[in-house]
Amino acid sequence: MTSFVQKALAEGWGLREFALSCAKGMATMHEFSDGTLNPQGGPVAEDPYYAAEVEKARTEVRRLESLEAAINCRLTEGTRLSRRALDKTRAQLAAERKEQASIQVLLAQVETWDAPANLDCQGLKRFMLEQLKGCWDVTDKLKAWLAHQQMITADRAFADALTEARLDVKYALETLEKHQARVAACNAFLVALRTSLPEGR
Repeated sequence: MTSFVQKALAEGWGLREFALSCAKGMATMHEFSDGTLNPQGGPVAEDPYYAAEVEKARTEVRRLESLEAAINCRLTEGTRLSRRALDKTRAQLAAERKEQASIQVLLAQVETWDAPANLDCQGLKRFMLEQLKGCWDVTDKLKAWLAHQQMITADRAFADALTEARLDVKYALETLEKHQARVAACNAFLVALRTSLPEGR
C-alpha cells in the first residue's frame, strides 16, 4: 500500500482530497514537490532563485562594461605596442621562412656541386657548406613567441570575460523562462484539476 493510499484511508479522504494529494506525485508537479506546492491551496509561485540568477549575471555584465572604458584607456598604449610587436614578429617570421627556403635551395646546389678534386676546390666546398649549415633557423622560436603573445593579449582576455558574462545572462534568462513555463503549466494543471473535482467528499 502506497503512502498516498495509507494517508487517504487514515484521513477518510474522498475523491477530491485523494486526487489533490496524488497530484504531488505527477511529473508536472515534480519540481514543486518539496513543500512549496499545496494542491489544495492557491497557485504555485515562481522560485525567486531563477530571477536572482538573471540579476546576478546582469550585474556582472554591468560591472565589466563599467570597467571596459577605463581598461581600454589603460590598455590602449600597451595593446598598440603589443600589436606592433606582433606585426613585427609576423613580418620577421615571413622573412625568416623565405630566407630559410633560399638557404635550403643553395645548400642543395652546393651539396650536389661536383667540385674539382683538387684540395683548394674541395676545401672551398666544405667552407661553403659550413657557411650555409651554420645559419640558425629561428622560425620555431619566432612561432612560439608569436603564439605566446597572442595568448596573453590583455584586450582579448577582457573581451573573452565580457562575452562569457553576456552568455551567462542569456543562459540565466533561458532558464528563468523555462521555469516560468513550468510554473504556468503546473498552475494550469491545478486549475483544470480543481475544476473537474466535486467539492467535499
